Amino acid sequence: HVLDSSKTGLGAPSAGLVRALKRRYGDRLDVVIDACQMRSSLASLTAWLELGALVQITGSKFMAGPPFSGALLLAAGAVERLNASGGLPSGLQAYCGRAEWDDQLTGPAASLPAFRNLGLLGRWRAAMASWQRHADQPQDRSTAVLRAFAEGVTVAIAQRAWLGLVDCPLPARSDPECWSAIASILTVRIANPDLAGRWLDMAACKRVHQALQRDLTRHLAGGVEGHRVALRPVAVGQPVAIGDGCGALRLCASAVLVDQVLSSGDGWPARLSGDIAMALNKLELVLALGLHRPPRD
Repeated sequence: HVLDSSKTGLGAPSAGLVRALKRRYGDRLDVVIDACQMRSSLASLTAWLELGALVQITGSKFMAGPPFSGALLLAAGAVERLNASGGLPSGLQAYCGRAEWDDQLTGPAASLPAFRNLGLLGRWRAAMASWQRHADQPQDRSTAVLRAFAEGVTVAIAQRAWLGLVDCPLPARSDPECWSAIASILTVRIANPDLAGRWLDMAACKRVHQALQRDLTRHLAGGVEGHRVALRPVAVGQPVAIGDGCGALRLCASAVLVDQVLSSGDGWPARLSGDIAMALNKLELVLALGLHRPPRD
């Protein structure tokens, strides 16, 4: 079981180790890749399939499509083995229907119910539209935006003493265009304004996460600077617990962000820097307004 990218960007075990194990054990070893964050280039996904792995993907997360739009990619060898096995596990009848499996697997899927999951189909088609828009972007430009995002967020956090970047070592990859080797998720701790030397806990981070998405102009006096920051919703990754009672927010690049930034033409670096600054300024405003605290009764 390979985690290609976790919710904080971690990945393990390494591709090199997986290849070594596969050479040693051959068909006795099944490799499942959890690529559901979709923070891998198409070349990387193809490389896993060429290794004979089963690859789990989603149209949400990085691709920003609807939730619960997932799929399992099967290498040719896996299809042949399934067809030769005579059938799929009976327990799958509780989770999927015959129409959700590829036509090449009509034999093994014959035992599944014949219903059609139209909700899944609709979510998947919407996710594919988002994926296609992103796939139309030149690979080198998308990679440049992701690298600039990681560098820009890192620098911006270093300039703010009340923020702390959580170190999440990335997996080493030989493919320079492999997105898994780029920090497209940066996990950030927030200093507690009320307790010196302490970081916000999970409950406070959840309140901050919700406040970032709201129009906060009602909390400001008329004519106060910062109205534009208060008005704009900021969407960041859901909070995560990182130990010692500490919570953290995640600043995540997505296909939508990449596409919107590149729509700025040659001026996209300035657009990206502005978006990062806006997000952190809104975060600073949320803390200044005390919205990290529990609501009063």
